[in-house]
Amino acid sequence: MTADGTGAPVVAPLDDDALALLAARTGEEGLAARWSRPELAGHRPELVGVVDRSGRTSAALVTARPHTAYLKIVGTSGDADAAAAAVVTVAADRGLAKVVWEDRTGGEHRAPSGFTRLTPPLRTDDPRPPSGAVLWLGGRPPAEPSYYQQRTPVSCGAVAALLGDDALRRSGGGAARPGPAVTPEDETALWAAATNYPACEPVGLGVALRAARPGTALSVLLDADGPVMLEGFDAEGAQWRAARQGRSRARARQLGLEVDARPSGVPALRRMLERGEKVLTVLWLERMMGIAAPHWVLAHGVVAGAIVVQDPWVSDAAGESWVDAHLLPIADEEFDAMWRLHDGRSRGAVRLGPRAEG
Repeated sequence: MTADGTGAPVVAPLDDDALALLAARTGEEGLAARWSRPELAGHRPELVGVVDRSGRTSAALVTARPHTAYLKIVGTSGDADAAAAAVVTVAADRGLAKVVWEDRTGGEHRAPSGFTRLTPPLRTDDPRPPSGAVLWLGGRPPAEPSYYQQRTPVSCGAVAALLGDDALRRSGGGAARPGPAVTPEDETALWAAATNYPACEPVGLGVALRAARPGTALSVLLDADGPVMLEGFDAEGAQWRAARQGRSRARARQLGLEVDARPSGVPALRRMLERGEKVLTVLWLERMMGIAAPHWVLAHGVVAGAIVVQDPWVSDAAGESWVDAHLLPIADEEFDAMWRLHDGRSRGAVRLGPRAEG
């Protein structure tokens, strides 16, 4: 890393040479060992440095999920405010929606200047979850829903649905419910009612949520002609799952639950969110996580050029924490590419809110 002392940020990929140079500039003992994080390789780790006019170097280690619209500060060296300000400048230059700060010191450090503390999660797998803070880059920031990390690899739909129902109620879309937004018992019960073994498909999830939360207005978006999410099963397994989906459609008709087969897209989704709806959407994870699988997230807000979601999944193996998955912005064009079922064409979602019906 090189700099001219003008205060302009310098960005370099995280590698041994850049770490060695930064450690020499900062004089911080152990920096190279502390920031040598092989598990971050899939999340675009970078060093952002800045040198003030006195020659003092401050820096931050940043990461982000691929194809998303944020940067996460994993750690700082030198003046934390100066390092964070340099990251904010880089993020703004890239047209990103926000910068988040992850603190694993147990509250020993204050959040950088201008950042707002995030509400702690209801649940994570991490026995000592970090705290977090956020700075949104322009425009009105979205409301902050509760965050809950799914307990199993297949309960994303149930968790997204329960978080969405709670967010809708808290924003005035229904009577408030006592207690936390999601409990492990709620998660298990809704997944068991909705599952197509093992994943939840849109109609089954809508039917199960109607039974679990009868006061919540909702409808289903699914522009596929027949059963969905049957990839990877043999003929017998696909057949009985298709039959289960047929029963879910029949139950939806009995309940008066609309299944809208018209094609949808990000412009329509933005309009739904702007008028206060919460929308459970099925994303294909290959772009964002490198996994060829469907995954439910809660789309709950918009900022300039991006959809903001709650993602119940956290990839511990990639060095993530709940700070990555909470208030996660995905640029409109990226969301458009991810919002697909396996066939690459069809889309599925469940709309929550008074305008979702009719």
